[in-house]
Amino acid sequence: MNINQLSLLDNLQQNQHDDLPSYSLDLDSLKNDQDIESNPELLIIFLFKKAVKETNPNDEILNDFAEYILPNLLTKLAGITAKGGQFTEDRKAEGKNTERSRHDQSLISHILNGLFPTYRIISVLLSNKIETNPIQRHFNILVIKLFLASFPLHDFEKDPDFQKYLSETVAEFKDRNWRKDTPKKQEAPNLSRDYVKKRIQDLGIDLFLGENWENYIDDIVWLSHNAGDGSDADRGLESRGLKPTLNGRIRQHLHHLLRLSDLFVSIIKHPKDIEDNKFLEILSNLSNNQLQFTYHALSDNRGVITNIINNALITSHGENYQPLLYFPDGVIYVSKIDALNVNINNITDIVITKIKQLCATQIINRQTGFSRGGKGLKFAEYYWLFFEPIDLMKVGIKVAERIFPDTKKACSEKRSESLQNFQAKGELLANINVNFDNDIRIDRLAEFCDIICRGIWNKWLEKAENYQKQLPKKQRQEIPLLELIYPLAEYLGLESEISAIKEIQTLKKTGGVPLDWYYLAGKYYQTEKGKGQDLAQTIKLMEGIINHVQTLINPIVKQFKIEDGWNDLKIYINDIISLPTGRIVEANSESFLTEINRYQKAKITGRQRENICAMSSSSYTISEQMESGNLFAPQVYSNRQILFNAQAAKRQICSIWATEIMLRQILMNNTNSIGADFENRKYRYLYLYPAYFFTPETSLFLRKTYDGLEKTRFDAELRKHFGVAELRYDF
Repeated sequence: MNINQLSLLDNLQQNQHDDLPSYSLDLDSLKNDQDIESNPELLIIFLFKKAVKETNPNDEILNDFAEYILPNLLTKLAGITAKGGQFTEDRKAEGKNTERSRHDQSLISHILNGLFPTYRIISVLLSNKIETNPIQRHFNILVIKLFLASFPLHDFEKDPDFQKYLSETVAEFKDRNWRKDTPKKQEAPNLSRDYVKKRIQDLGIDLFLGENWENYIDDIVWLSHNAGDGSDADRGLESRGLKPTLNGRIRQHLHHLLRLSDLFVSIIKHPKDIEDNKFLEILSNLSNNQLQFTYHALSDNRGVITNIINNALITSHGENYQPLLYFPDGVIYVSKIDALNVNINNITDIVITKIKQLCATQIINRQTGFSRGGKGLKFAEYYWLFFEPIDLMKVGIKVAERIFPDTKKACSEKRSESLQNFQAKGELLANINVNFDNDIRIDRLAEFCDIICRGIWNKWLEKAENYQKQLPKKQRQEIPLLELIYPLAEYLGLESEISAIKEIQTLKKTGGVPLDWYYLAGKYYQTEKGKGQDLAQTIKLMEGIINHVQTLINPIVKQFKIEDGWNDLKIYINDIISLPTGRIVEANSESFLTEINRYQKAKITGRQRENICAMSSSSYTISEQMESGNLFAPQVYSNRQILFNAQAAKRQICSIWATEIMLRQILMNNTNSIGADFENRKYRYLYLYPAYFFTPETSLFLRKTYDGLEKTRFDAELRKHFGVAELRYDF
């Protein structure tokens, strides 16, 4: 079983050149009658059954539950509320206290989210890792099946079918206003035996229990009436004639399990809620004080980064802690009381390693975050998190190959014309021959060399210089200045053009276009060496350039350091994690004071103005967001920006949100679309977010649902399949 949270990062091998996966539903095949099963099954049932069986592969009892009961729960209880809904609205209108039922919850969710975790606890109690306990002593297959049969019926009075049954069988209820006067279990004739028997057959519980199922109707009646305590229980059924076959001790243990199931779905909203004494009391009684509930919780939820942190914490807990409930902000576990303490001292390293594992291959293969603009190639800042300068330059080869295929229209002729215009204005010496062909090979070589020189190497030098400034003055060293364009001109056999390059570099108002490299590339392809070079030969040339650059920069790179870029994330991870023992880092007011100070100074228009994250308040490092690392079109989100301020055209973003958007761009975007191009896509994200929590079974079900949707093209074929004339659809 995959113990990780529901993760959208598991299946990353998608078509990298399309907005959607490359295959679609074969709807035409459905038209052939022989391709249709004789007993077709709803997709939700098919996927849910599969998820339950894969999560519990060797569990015949739960697999039988999935086969006989689960399909009927999903179809016959659809649309029925267990909490919230019309009942709560009516009670609220009457001025009654609705605190217990104010959160909406469907009856299906109520049943499955209560049943699955409790059944997992039963499995733990029956395992040989636990010493003797009441479940081991008194439970057999039949008793376990009676638990699974009873919990789906414990709220049968909320089923509209029960109202219909009472109206048809009890004359005085025929014209009753059910919304105002809701039904009660005790109002069913014959101690509700007849109705329970009817629902047992409706939900397939009879097939689940076997041929002698009618012998246990009274047991199921007792259990379904006693899933709770106090007013939610009816302990007087036997005195009124009910004759259960199970002895009182076994029924009491089943009552504890049913109550535990009901508490899971009634109380638990966040991981910390498991500290309620009711859970401790029940688990202690069932396990003879051998088991405990524990949890990890996160105080912040960003999205993909939160998913990775949650999964890293699950890994850190190890096999002695079994995940029970998955929340967006944490996980609840069950473990032995004497389980080893959880060591999360290296949790930041685990998270960062996982991010690198998830992203590095994707970046190399797809070069996400690399794009071409009017000023040349550019890449997202997050590339520095994954690559040393030379490795990043190697990615540049793939970028040049992808962005400048032989079929692409070249711009080199325009660059030649720009240089000629500078000559006409007298800003460039007239004796420099700036005429070269409109050749895509020139674009490719010029843009590649510019990105490794200006975009990568010069940026690394800037980062190294900033790092030196953080050191005490006595420890600072002067970084050797190395202009790569001159030794590379020599490598290309164009040392005679260096003087011309220097002249071109003095030009102003070039718009940031690398005219120096376009000039060199144009000259190279006029030489005997460059004439007739194809794409494969150009790639070999680029590889040679990088090897030569490596010999030049290695001594400098080895001597000087730059910030690794992960420091803020490490602080963030430690700041948001809590365990039952408390926060792993003691809370302080410094972070809040930094946030409020920035917020106040962000409104100032003078020198004292401070940048503030456009996504949310933050005490972490703020930087200008590059377009190549932005999934949003310009001006789409302008929160916390001064109105009518030209400086606010580019958004500022904190390092944590920059990491989150990086992960979405790399892991959830099947194309290299950014900004407006990304906004214009028909399909972007699909978030599956639990209203309460996921269990391992419901998590896998949604994983399968997500995969199915991801593999489906919502195109004309799907519309034709469901559609009829005049755009009327019959689903």
